[in-house]
Amino acid sequence: MRAPRLSWKTEIHDTDILLTLDGIIDENFHYDELIAKLPTENRQPLRVNLKGIKRINSMGIRQWYYFVKNLEWPTPVLLEECSSVFTDFLSNTKEMSQGCQVKSIYMAVWCPECEDDFDVRIDLDENLDLDQGYLCPNGSDYYKPEKWRLEVLMK
Repeated sequence: MRAPRLSWKTEIHDTDILLTLDGIIDENFHYDELIAKLPTENRQPLRVNLKGIKRINSMGIRQWYYFVKNLEWPTPVLLEECSSVFTDFLSNTKEMSQGCQVKSIYMAVWCPECEDDFDVRIDLDENLDLDQGYLCPNGSDYYKPEKWRLEVLMK
């Protein structure tokens, strides 16, 4: 039997529930199974860590949309550490964050000197400087993420 393409882990804390997703979100994401495994009583705020999302396709977008729609959580779902792959879809597909609050993302920033992308973590809060630059891991220079993507995600 083949290993699941998407795995999840749930940690119940005193003040919230942390759901960590890892892998690929596609047509094989059985959101109903995941929802059934979440606690039904004492529903504290739900934090979803998406750092481990490596790929998402168009069917995965649909499955994610149904997951969020059918979740029916009493408080906004907090999305944190969204991988750069997930962030790309979030900034282009408004429905993906319906009923959610995006707290932090990873965003790919292009370094022309290295001729490569590098991911930077960005906390989307009131203190975010939309014009801030980020140092390339090779120390070559500072580069800025696309400002419009940040503005979309902060709404």
